[in-house]
Amino acid sequence: MLLVARNTKGDTIIEVIICLAVIAGLLTTTFVTANRHTQSVRQSQERSEALQYVRGQIEILKKHAAKVPTPDLTGVYCLVIDAGGVISKSSPTFPGGYVYNSDPQLDNLSDYPSPCVVGTRYSLLVTQEDPAAGFDANTNPIYIIHARWDGIGTAGRQEVKIKVKVFNETP
Repeated sequence: MLLVARNTKGDTIIEVIICLAVIAGLLTTTFVTANRHTQSVRQSQERSEALQYVRGQIEILKKHAAKVPTPDLTGVYCLVIDAGGVISKSSPTFPGGYVYNSDPQLDNLSDYPSPCVVGTRYSLLVTQEDPAAGFDANTNPIYIIHARWDGIGTAGRQEVKIKVKVFNETP
């Protein structure tokens, strides 16, 4: 003998609401995960682009060091190559009141001179490590090349920084 339940015509409203809540939760989780992934990919792209600009400054620095045995590259600047291939510090230089801040969050990117702003968002800056750090600044200086930019979304101020030691060969 077969027993048939009396209420088998359809789902109750409670079951439908629970089903919709589960689907909404899954869709929300998927959206949040996809958004984080997209943001992570964009941050990686920004970092890679900034690294390319830093590498460009390193190449200019190496060319300059090869031409000038003891280059005067003290202070805060970026390196530029003019149409004639002459390498020099950024011109105009940083404003007189500009104070280098090692914390990128506190640095005012709007103070950077136009030759030091590349692309639409990256600000380049070269500093020389303090000679008190235990090296001879005249023969083998250590330069720090920074690229700073305002990251997307909630990333805040970002920075790529590379230290480069330039060996000046003496004949």
